[in-house]
Amino acid sequence: MSPILPVVLLILVGVLLWRLRKRERNYPPAERANKISEALREGRDVRIVYWSKSRKRFVREIVTPESLDGLYMKALDHARGVTRRFKITRIKEIVVFPHPALGSALIPQESQRNVHVMIVVLLLVVVALVYWLHYDVERNDFTFRTPEPATVGVGSARTGHALSNAFPSQAEDKGLSGKVSGPVTNRSDASLLESKLKNSRGFYEQAFALNAGGDLRGVIEYCTKAIESDPYYAQAYCLRALARVVKGDFNGAITDSTKAIKLSPRYSQAYYIRGGARDERGESEAAIADYTEAIQINPQFSDAYNARAWAQYRRGDLEKAIEDVNQAILLNPRSANAYDTRGWTKYGKGDKDGALADCSRAVQLDPQSAVGYNSQGLLQYIVGDYRDAVLSWNKVIEMAPSSKSHLQPWIQKARDHPAK
Repeated sequence: MSPILPVVLLILVGVLLWRLRKRERNYPPAERANKISEALREGRDVRIVYWSKSRKRFVREIVTPESLDGLYMKALDHARGVTRRFKITRIKEIVVFPHPALGSALIPQESQRNVHVMIVVLLLVVVALVYWLHYDVERNDFTFRTPEPATVGVGSARTGHALSNAFPSQAEDKGLSGKVSGPVTNRSDASLLESKLKNSRGFYEQAFALNAGGDLRGVIEYCTKAIESDPYYAQAYCLRALARVVKGDFNGAITDSTKAIKLSPRYSQAYYIRGGARDERGESEAAIADYTEAIQINPQFSDAYNARAWAQYRRGDLEKAIEDVNQAILLNPRSANAYDTRGWTKYGKGDKDGALADCSRAVQLDPQSAVGYNSQGLLQYIVGDYRDAVLSWNKVIEMAPSSKSHLQPWIQKARDHPAK
């Protein structure tokens, strides 16, 4: 549906309403003059439905005609107790009473028909606007779309690491119509394809592919190109927000995700990513509000339940945290992040063995997660499994060498403890 069609429809509706009002304000005078003359001869009152120029609407009046002069009737207005002049071309309906008395206040059938016409016209306008706002509208380089949520995973902020596994390569972005042939995972190869990227959708697809290779700078660059080509591309804002969270640019991420929400108010993924950025900034209340909004929009959003559970845990609300993380696991039994969250929540409630069991399960589900091995190592150290703790932390260092300086003192402490 072209974006110009709703505008044309609104113009046509405006013309129709103007014609209706014009027709209603200028009625043939002959029939009205005959009835007024009849009332004058027989001394009767009349009830008129009259277009009031000052009130800009139809009013009902009970009057006693006194004289008729061309297009004007001079009559006593019963409601005001004064004599007034009425232009008979503005009289929509006139009823002559058999004797001076108040008449019926029923709406004339002609008015009822006009009301029905206006209701139908307004319904058509509402339907057109709803269709325009909630479905794809594409014409040349203009696109206004409500994207379906992509599968993304905003990780927790528990170790100070930014979000690292969002928009995984195996995830299917339902908002895409096709794939870039041969996913490109580095910027040098991406530049070779730039000549083929002729529109915003192509730029977004390239950013999506670069994200699979971990090229955050490339993701931001191509999302920016997509947005420059199409300022209404909510998905591009959302993906760029995610890349900025991973890079630690939380303010930029909040700005981008907020823009995505303005463009598509029911985009649960945008609320989820903004919640992650706010959580990283320590704004737990605002983060929980965003996670809650994402869940209300999409009650099957497992990652949002898990993220809200972690925010609740950090606030010390362990009951709500365990309730949320249990729901996350129910919706996605293979979520390593959810088991990790539940492990720490159980630890907060004093269940050390249950905590270690859940964190070990998280490592089984995602053997490539440095965060998972770090959690497992900490809990192994706490329960006294020092040897296993050293093995887990060595895994973390193998996956994330930058963590060595932080973990080495803990590894030494574990080695200094006597074996069980």
